[in-house]
Amino acid sequence: MNWDDIEATERLKEIDLMADIKYDSYDQFMPGIKFVGNFYLWLSQFKEEERQLMYDFVKKYIIYINSNQISHLIDLLYNTKIIPLIREKVVGDFKQKGQLVNKFNYQLFDNSQEFKLHKRKTLFIGLSDGSHIDIIRRNSYLNNDQVLTNYYPDDNKIDDLVKELGKSDDLVNDEEKKFESIVLVDDFTASGTSFIRVKDDGGFSGKLPTFFKVLENSDRFKKLLADGYVIHLYFLIATKNALSYIREMLAQFMQQHESLKIEVDCIQTLDEDAKFTNHQEQEAKDMLFVISKKCYIHEDALSDAYKNSYSDDAEKRYYLGYKQCALTVVLNHNTPNNSLPIIWQPEKKDNKQPLYPLFYRITRH
Repeated sequence: MNWDDIEATERLKEIDLMADIKYDSYDQFMPGIKFVGNFYLWLSQFKEEERQLMYDFVKKYIIYINSNQISHLIDLLYNTKIIPLIREKVVGDFKQKGQLVNKFNYQLFDNSQEFKLHKRKTLFIGLSDGSHIDIIRRNSYLNNDQVLTNYYPDDNKIDDLVKELGKSDDLVNDEEKKFESIVLVDDFTASGTSFIRVKDDGGFSGKLPTFFKVLENSDRFKKLLADGYVIHLYFLIATKNALSYIREMLAQFMQQHESLKIEVDCIQTLDEDAKFTNHQEQEAKDMLFVISKKCYIHEDALSDAYKNSYSDDAEKRYYLGYKQCALTVVLNHNTPNNSLPIIWQPEKKDNKQPLYPLFYRITRH
């Protein structure tokens, strides 16, 4: 870095601070190498005159979300989205009984038998291993048999849910022993295409159509669901574009499946400056020029799905990430492929030119 002793001392304090407060907690670091070692290997790949610029890129522009922040978002999900959802149903019950309802007796609602009943009639499903559905279950004191860790359960698991609902003391008759709400949870979306997209034949694919197909084709699953059940899709973190895209695609999908009722919401919406190309300062433009250099982006290391996210008539700017989202986001358990590949890019397949990713990414869905 060509730092003198005084600057090196100050810079190393910065690096240690970044490592201690956030980056060392990244789950995908190799044993024995944490952030400082990875940062050294990553910076060494750049030309000497580029290293200070890329050092500042990491220091100023990386948006790192650690495990404590994820846990906080999960708590917010339950307290600001799930509880109000259940309260609405309790309020409806109270009004039917002619009881006075106002904002001052919400605490009474939350301690009521009606609240306990509607909570038990809510099924929680994780859409990926990043959904942290296990933390939601523990923090929200959910019954084990109202939580699914994947969105395509086998018949045995569905039979277990039916059995446990039937044994529930909170639900007094057979009509009540069904789920009235399904809560789908995932941690992050930047483009929305992994959740729903249109195929060449005009049909739909993605996590959501796959789940809906399970609902439609499983008589066992249908027995679990009350008439008029509603699906609520929640993201811990999402871009505005992804939310708009998913809502638009779901509107088209529901024209073909009118019985479905789906609502989409998010806890933390990313601001526009999470997209690196939205930074217009000269420093950011210089950084993007370095990032865009072909020598740092190896197409043969990119998956077919990644390449296919660029339409035939689009400029193949693979260095901007999946769907050209150009994010600088790193989650503590993984790095999204919507983030700039300069952060996470894998080794070249023939291993002749090994690349050291700053935050190694694993592919998951």
